Amino acid sequence: MGIRDEARKILDNAVPVGKIYRSNEGPPNDGYFKCTNYSQATLMANWKTGGIMTGCNAFVGWYANTLGIRGVHS
Repeated sequence: MGIRDEARKILDNAVPVGKIYRSNEGPPNDGYFKCTNYSQATLMANWKTGGIMTGCNAFVGWYANTLGIRGVHS
């Protein structure tokens, strides 16, 4: 299996077609937390202090690490 095939497999398993993860849905829909390591509470605490934290970079870091790319930190 090539790297692109492996990458697609990871994404398909983590975020099935049509599935939308939202940070404020929480368990049992823990996909957002699984793929970012951020909870809604973490995001809200950041926003209350004027922060602009999102899960975007965290997701890319999770994805890269899951794919086997080392040295990427979210």
